[in-house]
Amino acid sequence: KTASDLLMSLVNDVLDMSRIDSGRLTLNEEIFSLSDLIHDIAVITRPQAVQKQQQLQIEIGQIYEEGLIGDPLRLRQILVNIIGNAVKYTQQDGKIRADFSQRQADKDNIILDFICEDNGIGMSQEFLKRIFIPFERVNNTTISKIEGSGLGMSIVKKLVDQMEGTVEVESQIGKGSLVRVTLPIRIDTKGDTGTGEPEQSVLADI
Repeated sequence: KTASDLLMSLVNDVLDMSRIDSGRLTLNEEIFSLSDLIHDIAVITRPQAVQKQQQLQIEIGQIYEEGLIGDPLRLRQILVNIIGNAVKYTQQDGKIRADFSQRQADKDNIILDFICEDNGIGMSQEFLKRIFIPFERVNNTTISKIEGSGLGMSIVKKLVDQMEGTVEVESQIGKGSLVRVTLPIRIDTKGDTGTGEPEQSVLADI
């Protein structure tokens, strides 16, 4: 089962890369709830962290609009890939923090800020220059024992670029990593689910 799951994951990643590179991947435009999206991400990533006895903390900062318009499937793929990497490359009993917040861009758009920080094994400055290259992985005995295709961050970068956002990675060996994603997202103005004022911050230990 483990081997088949890994193979299926690899096939899906390769197919995604192929679609993106050939220009055949189109982003959907649909109304979705930010709170539902964050809940789904927590449900998906929690079992991996529990298995490694890690502390996965999801913090929700200033949120101006709950109802948004975009591609929740691809957005979830981006965020799950990043948190999943943090879980994968953080030792047992390690700590991972995922932070969601918004900034107002204009009356029709918000900026979603996402930060994922861990105290895992980290990466060298040399490898950070190659982190978005397909199939690129750190070449050492620790990494070789961790399952992965080396496509996750490449897909993240390409999807973020397609959404006209930015992704940045900071890391030090032995001190962990920090991934910062910024994405412009349209507001569901017809649904009028937001107040235009920042909602109270919520902190959840998962």
